[in-house]
Amino acid sequence: MLDNHFSPDEFGEVVVYAQASGASATIQGLYDEPMVVDGAGAEVDLISRAPRFFCRLQDLPAGSPRKGDTVQLAANAWHKAMTLEVVDKVSEKLGHVELTLQEEGVP
Repeated sequence: MLDNHFSPDEFGEVVVYAQASGASATIQGLYDEPMVVDGAGAEVDLISRAPRFFCRLQDLPAGSPRKGDTVQLAANAWHKAMTLEVVDKVSEKLGHVELTLQEEGVP
């Protein structure tokens, strides 16, 4: 089922995944940037986005993501073209991974 979601004909998109070491691959996955609301009480102190990318482990160069790798997105109806850096990963049991991303150069 997840492979259908990764298809550009469904919910997914094609990106360039590049390792910090230089290896890269064009892969399919699902990009998402849910809003994160930070605030206690009735007022909202901060609203930010938490970009993430879901893909199959076997599609990644060397099969394992690392901090400092990048995901390059092309512009589409949902977001601008951008390059995001991998800052964390959550391994899934079924051969898929969720990558936590941030804009390149943002501390």
